[in-house]
Amino acid sequence: MSPVVLAVLAARAVAGDPQFPLLAASIASAAVVGLLAPPASARPLAPVAALALLAALMLVLAAELVVMADLARSLGLTRFHGLVAAAVLALGVAAVPFGDRWWRLAAPVGALVVLVPLALVIASVGPPWIVWRDVASRPALTFDEHSAWVTHGRALPEGTRLTFDEPHRVTAATAATWRVVERDPVGRGDAQPVRIVVREWRLNPGDALTVRPGDQLSVEPEARVRFEAGRRVPGAPASGISWADGGRRRIRDILVAVGGTAVTLVGGGLALVAPAPMRGATVAIALTPALIVAFVLGATLWGLYGIALAPELSLVPRALAPVLEVVQRVDTPSWRAALAGLVTTALVVLFLGVVFAWRVRAGATLAGLAVAFRRPSMSTAATAGGTAAVVVLAAAVAWMRGDPWQLFTWGLGLAASAVVAPRLAAAGPRAELVGMAVGTGAFAAAALWIPHPALVAAPLAWLAGSCTWGERDASPKPPYAPGVGEAAARHERR
Repeated sequence: MSPVVLAVLAARAVAGDPQFPLLAASIASAAVVGLLAPPASARPLAPVAALALLAALMLVLAAELVVMADLARSLGLTRFHGLVAAAVLALGVAAVPFGDRWWRLAAPVGALVVLVPLALVIASVGPPWIVWRDVASRPALTFDEHSAWVTHGRALPEGTRLTFDEPHRVTAATAATWRVVERDPVGRGDAQPVRIVVREWRLNPGDALTVRPGDQLSVEPEARVRFEAGRRVPGAPASGISWADGGRRRIRDILVAVGGTAVTLVGGGLALVAPAPMRGATVAIALTPALIVAFVLGATLWGLYGIALAPELSLVPRALAPVLEVVQRVDTPSWRAALAGLVTTALVVLFLGVVFAWRVRAGATLAGLAVAFRRPSMSTAATAGGTAAVVVLAAAVAWMRGDPWQLFTWGLGLAASAVVAPRLAAAGPRAELVGMAVGTGAFAAAALWIPHPALVAAPLAWLAGSCTWGERDASPKPPYAPGVGEAAARHERR
């Protein structure tokens, strides 16, 4: 449960991704598997493996920071201010260990509160099955007359190029330079060549431009544009039927993508989630998986109601935009500000809960790294300084405008390939070190070519660890658990 998971599920539901059902199932399964995994092995990680785990933790936190920065932009702030605020909050939680008993409740509380406004949305708009049927029956996804894109205009993201499927009259809300790429067929026949013409205009507020089917439009960054009500949304599915159908993709491609996601999420979850004995085990074991499933379903509903109330969400693929846009479309205007504030507060609390869990795992990894180098146990100040340094690196990566889901899966995939897969081989420390080296190298190489490099790197790491000469791991504890030694265990208990 994290802002990244909420953002990606809502966005995939809005887009009608054909992989969405299997993606949601993979996320829920990975969270439950990581939660119920046995306690970590007492054998510490090799220093290089511990460093790889820290790099994975840094990428995961960078993904969360990107989402929080995009949340700030959706609230009307700049991305820089959102990123700085999120980084400061992360530093406060990571570098100042206090109130651990209460921080453990932040993630479940935030996950529950972010779902509360859905009850009002469902009561206002209708039950999900009715909304899904209504969207699926629409002949086209068009701009609503009450949309801000129609009334006041909004700014397109930097580098956006809109391709139109029908004639459209677009109006400038602010002065900017507009570029239109026209494609005119030359000659007759099915394979006639196309003449490309690029035109630029300097438009003032109120000036309008008519584009034709096939034209591409791009404007200056932060320039606001207005569209006609009732026209198709550029970039959105052609119709409700197309959205519900999810598009046509080969079964092989879907299976490869889902397999890569499953390996990445489950393997990374085993490495990054620090299992701990739960007090009141009967209640916790029953309620926590139920909360995870409810969170995944709630994220799906945010996306469903987003496409139903605001099809123009495809114009700004900003993280968590569906959540904030839905609460702004509630029929009771006096409730909109309160719901937006409630959702924002819940997202911040959820983010802080994720950072606390991240801090526990990063601190345990640093403690294990000190043990591997035969150093004394790290003091609280040294652990806080190490985690703060990783937070700063994560903020620097987030500033580079990476895709949060790619950063998130890269972090989990690196952990699965460099930590979990070599331990699954259970061939001893020397074989584990070889498997870790193979897994890390294969992951770095595969990341340049495929979206889920762990699908290739993790099996290679396991195979390298299994085929290497060395003593078998005789530890009675599960070999896949990424333990970091007794010093790390004491750190987690603190």
